[in-house]
Amino acid sequence: MKRRRISRRRTALAGAGVGALVATALTFRSANAGESPASPAPKSLSAPAAGRLATALLGELGTGAAGTHYDARNKNLVVNVLDETAARSVEKAGATAGIVENPLADLKRARAALRRDAALPGTSW
Repeated sequence: MKRRRISRRRTALAGAGVGALVATALTFRSANAGESPASPAPKSLSAPAAGRLATALLGELGTGAAGTHYDARNKNLVVNVLDETAARSVEKAGATAGIVENPLADLKRARAALRRDAALPGTSW
């Protein structure tokens, strides 16, 4: 039986590989260990305070807003918006954001068309 010697180069290469694997494992563990940033919780608001916040947010968001309503059970303001950027602004202000597809102007036009074209006795829109 022949004895083979492992060269120093192969030993160094194997050691470097093991070291790289250990370093990678430690890096992944610590990189994933951090807590995710918590989104601010909606503020508990009275109805008048929610009205003031709604007016301010609608002015700030402009056409990016699609309406608001006050959730009396949870005591918070819900602002319907059209995109994620507007949703972040709403949540930063302390309200709850709801993302919708249709802007408020489109909904008002649809309601006006229904009132005009589908005015049947005994129906309401």
